[in-house]
Amino acid sequence: MMNNLKIKIAPILIGAIFSFLSCTSKSEESFKILPQEFHTYKAPQSNIDSIAFWKNKDESMSHIYVTGKEDGAVHIYDAANGNFLGFVKKDGIGLGEFQRPNGILVLQDVIYVVERDNHKVSVFSLPELIFQGSIGFNELQYPYGITGYVDSTDQSHKIFVTDNPNAGIPQENRIKHWKVTYNETVQIKYLGIFGNQMFRKVETIACDKELNRLLVAEEETSKNKIVSLNLTDGSLESTPLDTFKFLYEPEGLALIPELDIWIATDQSDNDNRFYIFDRMNLTLLDTIGLNGVTNTDGIAVGKIGEDWFLYAVDDDRRVGSFNLNVLY
Repeated sequence: MMNNLKIKIAPILIGAIFSFLSCTSKSEESFKILPQEFHTYKAPQSNIDSIAFWKNKDESMSHIYVTGKEDGAVHIYDAANGNFLGFVKKDGIGLGEFQRPNGILVLQDVIYVVERDNHKVSVFSLPELIFQGSIGFNELQYPYGITGYVDSTDQSHKIFVTDNPNAGIPQENRIKHWKVTYNETVQIKYLGIFGNQMFRKVETIACDKELNRLLVAEEETSKNKIVSLNLTDGSLESTPLDTFKFLYEPEGLALIPELDIWIATDQSDNDNRFYIFDRMNLTLLDTIGLNGVTNTDGIAVGKIGEDWFLYAVDDDRRVGSFNLNVLY
């Protein structure tokens, strides 16, 4: 469905796309480099990985939450200016504590933090960051990425987590999912392995509830691509992504429904780039770079006022913010 904002933006985006040079050869390709709004302070000792965006209901406050794998913490920044607001540092193995936090997800006023080495997902309320419970103690072995959506029928959260034991060996059990219901108490129900698609090494996962689509990044060398699955039953969907070849490693994924686009990271130390795909048919629209950002793991998007911002991890040490409206 097209709303007024999409109708205004789409023709301008198409014009911008055709104004950029694009080729299939890495050495010949040229693409637009977006200027940064800010970079957060450098914290190389943290080994930061993934980002989640949150804003309160009256939109007076917006944060980005960033996982630090080495320091066992979630770092918090003001999403509008990059100011450091504090962190949740609970390096340990108990309930509400972190061991190598990796993927992170915000749904409504709840944040989910994937812990690879604690083999679980910790759940906190926002903005107070009060511990609510844990997911996956009995099911997860080596979890990395997370996505989910709010079920409109009962407001429960449907959560999908990638699991990577014995990475490199094709397996059907690399995606697991849960239903989390918030009433007077938090109720967690394991729904089992999602689909039967074979994956070798998966981390990044993202969903589009409106189009009933789940995107999964296959990161194994020579298999590096994004796969589209039916969000209901996990069946494989045939899309242009089947033949789109990432030059390096597919990493962060972010959806902007209002603009009808996906943004996907092609992670590289010296040729980092971000692809913009059409939300509906998953064809490539554009390729961009981000000033001062390389070797990107996680990305997130958020709207502040009338502007959409892309937040991207720079070389495991900081986050850059970029106003996407300069593309239109």
